[in-house]
Amino acid sequence: MPQDVDSDPPTTDARRNLARAQAALVATLKTGAPRPPGFAADQLDIASDSLLSKRRRSLQKMWPTIQAALADKYAPLFRAYARDFPFADPDDTRSEGRRFARWLLQHADISPQTQSTAATILLTRGFPVRMIRQQSGGHLLLLRVPRRGAMALQLHRN
Repeated sequence: MPQDVDSDPPTTDARRNLARAQAALVATLKTGAPRPPGFAADQLDIASDSLLSKRRRSLQKMWPTIQAALADKYAPLFRAYARDFPFADPDDTRSEGRRFARWLLQHADISPQTQSTAATILLTRGFPVRMIRQQSGGHLLLLRVPRRGAMALQLHRN
């Protein structure tokens, strides 16, 4: 009677090793983790940049207003955001847009117009009013305004 392949120790060890190597490769491509042995650094950098560009372009197609509002800051801010949120569902660009909008409002130094654009994206679902705590310690009050999108109000303590 033939031996079951799954119970063969060398096969099981090989599968585990392959799974570890694949996990290390994905971590390198998506998060910039140290590269696994046996891979050329320049090729991994190219592949990683390509994946990031694809993700950035998908978001840009779904939410063109945020790219227009950020202009030249879009690519570097998205790269910083992607470091904080390396694993995104490629089929859920709407949710990624809301995560990016929230991240911008919390972490980025952006103009009031860009804050309103990000607020509009963030408030496309859920409650029409939200409070965002910024990394700087301040707070933003986000309001959905019918037929106008949204506005972001900076709150100051006296």
